[in-house]
Amino acid sequence: MRAVESYIADHKWDGWLQLGDLIDFNELSRFEAGNNRLDKTGSILKSYAATEAFLDRHRAIIGKKARMVVIEGNHEDRITQYLEKNPEGVGMLEVPKALEFKRRKIEWVPFWSHGDLFRLGNAYFCHGRATGKNHTAKMLDKYMVCLYMGHLHDVQVTSKAIWGENKTLEAATLGCLCRYDQTYLRGNPTNWMQGFGVFHIWPSGFYQHYTVRIFNHSFVSPEGKAYGNHRR
Repeated sequence: MRAVESYIADHKWDGWLQLGDLIDFNELSRFEAGNNRLDKTGSILKSYAATEAFLDRHRAIIGKKARMVVIEGNHEDRITQYLEKNPEGVGMLEVPKALEFKRRKIEWVPFWSHGDLFRLGNAYFCHGRATGKNHTAKMLDKYMVCLYMGHLHDVQVTSKAIWGENKTLEAATLGCLCRYDQTYLRGNPTNWMQGFGVFHIWPSGFYQHYTVRIFNHSFVSPEGKAYGNHRR
């Protein structure tokens, strides 16, 4: 994350987009069901406090005028499910409310609960729903737009040419910025890949994007500069 933040700080941005699962809420997951050692309320508050610090840090880096957007993922939905069983927290613990998105001038896209996509030019963004080996192909067949996602934490691209229209669509996952050693994995290997996307979008809707993969806390930016632990 420090390497990514250094890259962000080196440029001027119009916007910052988070593709979902901003908060893990592991304390509310089914993997921890029945774990009475967990202080769920205390953990929720700690999760929110850490996320507030993260958001404020990134707002300071990108500046007050840049647009900030957060897409709802299935991990944010964990707090919704929790509130269905514990309604005393309704009106206080919902993600946009608890993180004061209105005050922070952060836009909320309710993808997981309402299916809303976020659009910039001809590019669409969501958290993702499909699973399995060909998950980007499934999402492309479902939505039939150029679509960029998170959800499965990997980097994968599927393209589809439309005959007679001189048009190619693609769906891609852009990696993740989380740790690989999640406790619920119990050491199981995954195809997760740390990374992020950089998008340049013209007023016409035309755009170009770069998926930057992170290895050993390091990467080389689209501009050719090394960040993190990398040494030439």
